[in-house]
Amino acid sequence: GTYSDGNTEQIRDSGIIWASSNDSVAAIDSAGLLTANSSASGVVTVSAQYGSFSTDSVVLVSGTDLSDIQVTSPSGSTMHNGTGMQIEVTGTFTDLSTLNITAMADFSINQQTLAAISSEGWLTALQSGAIEITASVGSLSSVPLAITIDPAWVPVGPLHFAASMPA
Repeated sequence: GTYSDGNTEQIRDSGIIWASSNDSVAAIDSAGLLTANSSASGVVTVSAQYGSFSTDSVVLVSGTDLSDIQVTSPSGSTMHNGTGMQIEVTGTFTDLSTLNITAMADFSINQQTLAAISSEGWLTALQSGAIEITASVGSLSSVPLAITIDPAWVPVGPLHFAASMPA
């Protein structure tokens, strides 16, 4: 834990409550020992709670090494100003298996005045223009994903036509 004066100390107390977001991939015991299932892979969030304090960490469980990452947008490469879309990161492993590792990625945008991206990969368009999003996990970085932000789409209300009869 970290005290208000900046000093840190390891908490060794049985009062810590540990949890794994997916026990079938990796389970954590009451002492905080995380054990991966040898036949499973995935991204697990491990959390610890001590009184009113809590923290969590994202852990990748895999039997092989991560060799490449790719950033994608399931919604396409164009969005309108003022809208949002989910960005995803797929990891490719040395055995050529793939896994969604968005929760582990760090994101960057080349034009931060045009868009913002959350740590969960939610992209929000702030101004029209062209951006590139890059994701990184550890020492690996993706090829940039190009997104075009078009001006805000303004819906036009229903059109009403008045029929006139010849006299």
